[in-house]
Amino acid sequence: SFCIRNLLPGIRAVRAAPVRNGARVRFRLSEPARVTVRIKLAGITIKSKRRAFEGGRRSMILRDRRLDGRYSVEVFARDLAGNRSQVKRASVRVR
Repeated sequence: SFCIRNLLPGIRAVRAAPVRNGARVRFRLSEPARVTVRIKLAGITIKSKRRAFEGGRRSMILRDRRLDGRYSVEVFARDLAGNRSQVKRASVRVR
């Protein structure tokens, strides 16, 4: 049977870990896509980065000297056909 879900790029296993002045965000991507990662505080985007990746296990580092505290991280992908994945979330504490 046909399922629209199979047409969307998939992001799984999203994890965020602190690095100096930022966070490393790791994820698994189902197909080649442009991935956007946002670091948010109280719903406001503090830092955002977009990059194209092939499918598989990938990571992205976002740095900003202003980062200090607990943040939410949002990750989503848009494939070559323009389909957007669901937003996946994680949290990170940066010191």
